[in-house]
Amino acid sequence: MKREFIVRDTRNGEWLWVYNALIADPHLEASDKVVYAAIASFGGCDEIHPSVELLSKRSSVKRRTVISCVKRLIDTGYISVEKGGGRGRANVYLLLKQPKGCKQCTVSQTTQTVQRTTLNSATDDIQTVQPLHPNKIIELDKEKDNLATQASRDVEEVISLFESVNPSYKKMFANKTQRSSVSRLLVQWPRPQLDKIIAFLPQTNKEKYAPTITTPLQLEDKIGTLIAFVKKSRETSNVML
Repeated sequence: MKREFIVRDTRNGEWLWVYNALIADPHLEASDKVVYAAIASFGGCDEIHPSVELLSKRSSVKRRTVISCVKRLIDTGYISVEKGGGRGRANVYLLLKQPKGCKQCTVSQTTQTVQRTTLNSATDDIQTVQPLHPNKIIELDKEKDNLATQASRDVEEVISLFESVNPSYKKMFANKTQRSSVSRLLVQWPRPQLDKIIAFLPQTNKEKYAPTITTPLQLEDKIGTLIAFVKKSRETSNVML
């Protein structure tokens, strides 16, 4: 069972106050908050103008760290600083009103608001989308059918090119494995280039060290070897491919 703690202030005014937002601010480091408290501890004076050395001593933070903390407190909007105006004169620190957090917190809150607004807008858009007119659906279906018909026609035309190396090529029209292989080849290679490769097969199949290819599936499996053989033959052999 968790114990609840109650905090009562019995300091009779001999204390300083800091915004809850500053204490909870994720954009500040612990040293920033301690240095802010050290600056605020001079709030009873007409002006707050402690030296860096005094802030370092009061906050138990190194001088260099105090300078970094002051800069960060300025950037986040919790304080502003007026230069001392000469050597030996300390800067004047102004504690600014930031009850809702620093500038970065404000930006974060604004971003979240914009994101929520955008999401709500997108949801509204989705809800207000009108269904397609039946005629439009028919047009889309026809376009889909036309694409499928063209793809099927391309597959059959490529299979027909194997007639020169395979007398039984017609059997491949109904063979799903061979048709799928042609479809993949058409994705990998432009149609004109694929036609030229198949046109080479009657000649390369006669060569001793060339891969024998008589079906689309064999071409898909051995096309790399075939291309390498053709390149090598052109460079080092008398065989003109």
